[in-house]
Amino acid sequence: MEMECSLLFIMGRLFNIPTACVTAIIGERPDSGDIILEEMDIAVERAIRLVIEYLRSRIP
Repeated sequence: MEMECSLLFIMGRLFNIPTACVTAIIGERPDSGDIILEEMDIAVERAIRLVIEYLRSRIP
């Protein structure tokens, strides 16, 4: 994830485009191999809503 975000910021600087990156831990993993899909879906939805709310607050 760090490399993708870094590339996003570099491209933004090169092309003079504002950039941002939202990262989060998605899903609870009791064991290293377990992914609770329902929790992951909820976390993804919340992250998307957070970004949309922020973008709406920035538009006059």
